[in-house]
Amino acid sequence: MKILVTGRNGQVGSALQQISIDSKDEFYFTDRKQLDITCNESIKNVFSKLQPQVLINCAAYTDVEKAESEKKLAHAVNSYGCKYLADRCKIHNCLFIHISTDYVYSGEGKIPFRETDKTAPKSIYGLTKLKGENFVKENCDSYVILRTSWVFDENGKNFVNTIKKLSLKSNELRIISDQTGSPTSAHGIAKALLKIIKHYENNNFSINSGIYNFSGKSYLTWYDFAKVICDLLFKDRLEPQPKLIPISTDEFQAKAPRPKFSAMDISKIHREFDIIGDDWTNVLKKYLSKEKKL
Repeated sequence: MKILVTGRNGQVGSALQQISIDSKDEFYFTDRKQLDITCNESIKNVFSKLQPQVLINCAAYTDVEKAESEKKLAHAVNSYGCKYLADRCKIHNCLFIHISTDYVYSGEGKIPFRETDKTAPKSIYGLTKLKGENFVKENCDSYVILRTSWVFDENGKNFVNTIKKLSLKSNELRIISDQTGSPTSAHGIAKALLKIIKHYENNNFSINSGIYNFSGKSYLTWYDFAKVICDLLFKDRLEPQPKLIPISTDEFQAKAPRPKFSAMDISKIHREFDIIGDDWTNVLKKYLSKEKKL
């Protein structure tokens, strides 16, 4: 089976490349130069050449802060890019697997969000991702929208790498303590994607189209997440850990509003695909254990 992947250099795209090496399926990983999802002609040319049976869209505009001022670009990638891809998937009878985000939810309450809960994104980033979801649902016959959260990987810009970098050169770190969510490893997302594809193959290229939440098994605050990272990173080091100082969202003064609570109920994806929540703590341990011990 031919599988086309956009966003090869992103966190999920990179992880998918690593774990798909031994797959019997044919994976074609593309970056923006090879497939620009904001350009309909570029998409048309790649689809005509490869004739994929599955598309995994890992390409996205993910800078939540810059999206507030770069609205046009964020919409072009996260919203209209999805429409162009969905249109082409429908023409080619191709399954569209799209990576979305917990930021489409309101962020209010204390109960993990289900896929059927009302969406109410607070940021431009969240709005563009929700609009992209809607384009997929409206224009594609066969699709899986995978909402995930707090993604981290060894490479790329993410919370884990930021804390790792800052903790090795600062004595104190001010961390938001009133936002709660679920860390999710890019490796875990990649594994879930492969399992969805296998389900699709085993069911005669049929799937229950819809939205599925996928994230880590547990949820915690950014402050608690930072503590886990530092505890692991400094476990065998001689120098002391930096002091973590809890602060509020208001004190941090970010441009883009973030959800205060964005933990997700992941029972649906377990029922449908037998996929359990990401064991992000073990992935994080393996990642940080590679660091040079001082």
